[in-house]
Amino acid sequence: MKSRALTAAGAATFAAIHLAHAETIQLSRIDSETATYIQRGNRGDNVECYWFILDRLEKRGLPRKDIYVTFDDPNTDGIGIGFADTDESYSCENGELRAWSEEGEYVVERRF
Repeated sequence: MKSRALTAAGAATFAAIHLAHAETIQLSRIDSETATYIQRGNRGDNVECYWFILDRLEKRGLPRKDIYVTFDDPNTDGIGIGFADTDESYSCENGELRAWSEEGEYVVERRF
């Protein structure tokens, strides 16, 4: 039987492939450990934006089970927030609150 050793380069490639995807979780399922992870893994202004959006959504009375949070996206420097069954979504990137528009692009609504 032939065995293969995992080289350092192979291990790095495997780790990059394994980690190169976004995590999306229902807001209602985010525990304190995950919330801490999201906050520590993002810039302060993106976290401030995230809490601003969550506060805004809470005031609208949207159920937490219908709100999804995306983080660790290799193509985004920030946090995404979207809704089940709608196109409404927000992004906190580079200290900017961006909202998805009807024109099919994110529009900056506010800077933090």
